[in-house]
Amino acid sequence: MVVIKTNVNCYQCYQAVDKTETLVVLSKGLQKLYQCANCYKKNKPQGRFEQRKSFYCEKCKYKFSSKKPLCPYCNSSERLTKSNITVYDLIG
Repeated sequence: MVVIKTNVNCYQCYQAVDKTETLVVLSKGLQKLYQCANCYKKNKPQGRFEQRKSFYCEKCKYKFSSKKPLCPYCNSSERLTKSNITVYDLIG
């Protein structure tokens, strides 16, 4: 297998960088854009990621964790509680 080293331009700093040292970013028009490692480090995405929360569905008595407050069995969000329910709470 032949590896050809080619240079591409970073879409942020417009410097010629080796293609193997870049990240491929898709634009809104589904066009491939290349970003160098230095620009990625400067503009690292700081998005907040949703954490899974624990839920308990009183209707079907199912304990689960999900990002969305929706029971996977009954597909309802009416009788959900966010508290941590244990087996002792169900028995007593």
